[in-house]
Amino acid sequence: MMLSCCLASSESEGILAFLMIAGVLTLIFVACHVNKKRQNNGIAQGKALKRTFDFMEYAEIFTTRPFPFRMLSDQIRQIQIENLKIQMSVGQYGIQFYCKPLFLSGWQADINELETPGGRTDVSMFRFEFTHWTNKNGSAESAWMMNLFLTEIEKAILKCDWNAIVQSKKLSLTSKRKIW
Repeated sequence: MMLSCCLASSESEGILAFLMIAGVLTLIFVACHVNKKRQNNGIAQGKALKRTFDFMEYAEIFTTRPFPFRMLSDQIRQIQIENLKIQMSVGQYGIQFYCKPLFLSGWQADINELETPGGRTDVSMFRFEFTHWTNKNGSAESAWMMNLFLTEIEKAILKCDWNAIVQSKKLSLTSKRKIW
């Protein structure tokens, strides 16, 4: 009698463990599905662009009609992204951005006015790049928010010059790996 009671208890613990694992896997699946749907809706609404998974590893260099950096910085100061608090440090020829989303690691970015080749006065040039972020499982932890922000930067530049030309340049990256 005692043996059958222990076996029944062992069986119910096994079933309970199975149900707990199945429940956790279901929650993970639902969370991933909801996140993907949110991203697809954001792309469809024009809040972000569909980009390669490593877009943050590239600098974007914008060539525009000539206008003062202050005009661009005024456009950038108006950027507001839902649930994303971005701190900006504005200088005469550049802006540094700092973002620390809730529950995720933060990222940093810069946009700077560049000197034009040969001192040309018929164009302005600006360089945007992400300077710090955290990778987890092979991709940037805050990639979606970084994509939203980059899209807003591109929109700000297009408000200043609809005919802006953009070139991408692969960054030379270094990374820190945690041992513990």
